[in-house]
Amino acid sequence: MTATLSLETSIIVEAPRSKVFAAWTDASLIRKWFAPGTMKVSAASADARVGGSYSIAMKGEEAAPTVTGEYREVVKNQRLVFTWGWEGDPSPKTLVTVTFRDAKGGTKVVVKHARFADENSRARHLDGWNGCLANLKTYLAA
Repeated sequence: MTATLSLETSIIVEAPRSKVFAAWTDASLIRKWFAPGTMKVSAASADARVGGSYSIAMKGEEAAPTVTGEYREVVKNQRLVFTWGWEGDPSPKTLVTVTFRDAKGGTKVVVKHARFADENSRARHLDGWNGCLANLKTYLAA
């Protein structure tokens, strides 16, 4: 088993960096988009400061656990780094880095997620992130 597997995905959203960053750090906004596909966020909390924690409970047709973690780096409108772990899962936490860059027509959001234990987990998370980013784009376009 190796913990060196990672993924990277990105999207351009039609919104300024400040609005996109707020969507990632304000719990009331996280509730509006931070779940893949047709899933919804049933509860969210976010203390977006170094050492602060977050929690996002998702729900859909199948029960989904809550993801939790700790913010390791917070650079307003530029970068977030946080740990990622599913409640009740004894696996080591993974690490997510999100960068926000100006792009023609809005903001480019790049998600890097590292330290996966296996390819199956990496693939599931890639699908999840792509679904979340699509929902972010829809939310910010509204």
